Amino acid sequence: MNTIFLMEFLLFDGAALAWAGWELWSVRPSRDEGAKERDAESKESARHSER
Repeated sequence: MNTIFLMEFLLFDGAALAWAGWELWSVRPSRDEGAKERDAESKESARHSER
């Protein structure tokens, strides 16, 4: 009986953790998009005068 409980616990908690990890990973912005935004910002800031 105790073994069945542990198996169910590991199965469902493992599935919940895997799903939570997948959701966090899918929300995380990609590094390529962030690099493009930083490059665009650096080009924008270079347009001001030197004075």
